Amino acid sequence: MRDAFSPRLPVRVVSALLAAALVAGCEGLFEPSQPAAPPPPPAPPPAAPSRAAHAVPLPPPPAPPPLTEIKLVGLSQDEVQALLGPPSTAAERPPAKVWQYRAGNCAVDVYFYLDVGRNAFYALHYDSPAPTSAGTPAPATVSAHDAADRCLTRVYNAHRDR
Repeated sequence: MRDAFSPRLPVRVVSALLAAALVAGCEGLFEPSQPAAPPPPPAPPPAAPSRAAHAVPLPPPPAPPPLTEIKLVGLSQDEVQALLGPPSTAAERPPAKVWQYRAGNCAVDVYFYLDVGRNAFYALHYDSPAPTSAGTPAPATVSAHDAADRCLTRVYNAHRDR
């Protein structure tokens, strides 16, 4: 015969109490949540300044500073023309098209080659022809590249100032 204080009875009672507590605790999970409070109304726009505050005309914006480094390589003919203006001369030197720009006593030759992927001519090289006493271009040197960059800057600034 079973005893009233058998160890099985408290386990059943404890299990039933735990199950009831768990069900009661889950009750809030299935209830609809309270709606969130509406956001505060937007702040009113700042008051417009009076016309008197704008009576003094603003000075025009300053001219853009001269470029310190001009990138030509990789530009299309239209992009070069937008940057430097129309060339002084244009020549066909197959497979290249060569545009020459002049500013004062310097000149820059821009060499365009066909990019078959884009089916258009793009600048791949530029230099500044420096004639020797015989009238032929001097051999390319490191200083010749610097001279081409200086001349290119002069050409750019002359076009920008127009």
